[in-house]
Amino acid sequence: LGVPGEQELSGHGVSYCATCDGFFFRNKPIVVVGGGDSAFEEALFLTRFGSSVTLIHRRDSFRASQIMVDRAKANPTITLLTNTVVTSITGTSSPTQNTGAPIAIPGLTIKRPAVAPASVSSIAVRNVVTGEENTLDTNAVFVAIGHTPATDFAAGVVDRDNDGYVVVQGASTVTSAPGIFAAGDCVDRTYRQAISAAGMGCRAALDAQAYLTD
Repeated sequence: LGVPGEQELSGHGVSYCATCDGFFFRNKPIVVVGGGDSAFEEALFLTRFGSSVTLIHRRDSFRASQIMVDRAKANPTITLLTNTVVTSITGTSSPTQNTGAPIAIPGLTIKRPAVAPASVSSIAVRNVVTGEENTLDTNAVFVAIGHTPATDFAAGVVDRDNDGYVVVQGASTVTSAPGIFAAGDCVDRTYRQAISAAGMGCRAALDAQAYLTD
């Protein structure tokens, strides 16, 4: 999103994967930002956990398929907030049960923090039509506005598609440049999970081994 608080609270309420982090916010209010199928899929998935799910989109119409929009509208847990953008994300630190005093262990001193890490507590939003600004209480912000693979460093070296993903041959990790293999999110536009990236990394290693021994 590129708004104040997003980077600072990443991993502490700001997330980019509902499957990974949704269960951390059981019975808590959740916000999803986006208007495509991915955003609606995440919003519907998060209704399993959140006390409420608010989907925020900057336009008055959605890029998602109509069936996804209809499912969201039919779900009483989901609220659709259109013509709205997030302008900042705010977090708070909660005092822990300890005082911050060191833990006394013979031969070892462990300092413990007096406060817990900051977590998302609210977001500021602005209506792009009226300019009206408001604050929305939430404990989680899931960003689902699309992904831009970080492959600019490979521009002109290997073939990429129009969205910047590295093009590989079939189910392999072989790129257009001999001896260069690609794996993970720079190739995978569908799953984008650590475990699938790790598996693809294994395939890249095997492809590289085959290249070196041929």
